[in-house]
Amino acid sequence: MGFVEVMLDTLVNYSLLSVLCLSTFLCLSRCVYRITLHPLAHIPGPLIWKISTIWPYYHSHIGDETTVIHAAARARYGPPVRVSPYEVDISDVDAVNPIYVSKGGFLKAPYYANFDIDGHSTIFSTLDPGYRALRAKGVVPMFSTKNIRDNEVALYGCVDRMAERMQEEAKTGRPVNILTISRSLAVDAVSTYLFQENCNGTSEKVKTLSVSASVDAFVAVR
Repeated sequence: MGFVEVMLDTLVNYSLLSVLCLSTFLCLSRCVYRITLHPLAHIPGPLIWKISTIWPYYHSHIGDETTVIHAAARARYGPPVRVSPYEVDISDVDAVNPIYVSKGGFLKAPYYANFDIDGHSTIFSTLDPGYRALRAKGVVPMFSTKNIRDNEVALYGCVDRMAERMQEEAKTGRPVNILTISRSLAVDAVSTYLFQENCNGTSEKVKTLSVSASVDAFVAVR
């Protein structure tokens, strides 16, 4: 009985060691691949950013992703910076056309599917350019330059109110949450333009604007 127990203990111990060694080998192999053989391997960026998605997800969650990228990476690495194993941040106006316009633009990242409504793709969430193009034709006139200019006065009213809110906040001497106010402006402008009804998010006199929770919920699915 003692011999059997010894054999079982040996097998278990070696099995655990084998699993540990194999897991370590796979992790190291994955890191080496992402640094040297991945299609984005030639894009400059900090080593930890190249091998793990923890960094971008953490900073996206706490809300300082853009600041960190510009402060810590842009000056050293230039306009294109690899910010995760699968993502590149580009600070170059010449990149706008090929990414968003030319030939329908680049394909969206898979996480956009999280924005589907009840399992159905929308113009915003679909990953299929053909699906989007067919449906986008129905709303393109709504966002034409002429139609937007026809609502210029109302839209500028939203912007003016945002400027007033920022001035009011600045007088308090406390830090001003530009992100939250900007989100409110976006919702105010869209509701004013599409529904002729201003949500007046930039006028709310509360610590946390109501629009913030909604936007945070959308951002969280990333």
